[in-house]
Amino acid sequence: NDHYSLALDHSRVRSSTGAADALTLLRLSSSHNWPDQSLESTFAYSQNARSEGDDDNRNLFVSARHSWSSTPALTTETLASWNDTRLRNGAGADSGNGLLQISAVASWRPRPGDLGYSEQAPLAASATVRVSEAVQRGRVELPRARAVSLAAGVAKDLSREWRLNGGLNVSRLEVGGGRTVDVS
Repeated sequence: NDHYSLALDHSRVRSSTGAADALTLLRLSSSHNWPDQSLESTFAYSQNARSEGDDDNRNLFVSARHSWSSTPALTTETLASWNDTRLRNGAGADSGNGLLQISAVASWRPRPGDLGYSEQAPLAASATVRVSEAVQRGRVELPRARAVSLAAGVAKDLSREWRLNGGLNVSRLEVGGGRTVDVS
């Protein structure tokens, strides 16, 4: 089962002073489904240009999401995205930012016949990994920021009244060579 979409829009607005704004939008997307997985992707671009003052704004966004379930007990989802924005004004003050993110989530809940299954005391586990990098552009070069985060959790029903939960989160943030580590 596949779906595709394409959208293109271009408009121009002229003010009474003669200045013109031109806006262009382009968006492509797709979706693919198979019995145990799916894939979605998006590409979007926009540009807004102003004739007066030579201002220009551009934004680019790309993403992909993959979902997979090999069995009813195990599911995973992975997402990758990139966003890049560029701003320019006629006075030469160029700036912008970019963000790249990749994340993955897995969850497991045993079914009858699986190791760890108990009808009276259900078990569930999940894990997440996320990596991101951000950059800002401008007259002064700013340092890149990189982050990595890992998280895992387990929940076990001991009875109808009692549940046991456990979790771990480890994160690392690096900004221009300086490091911060957070463990909880």
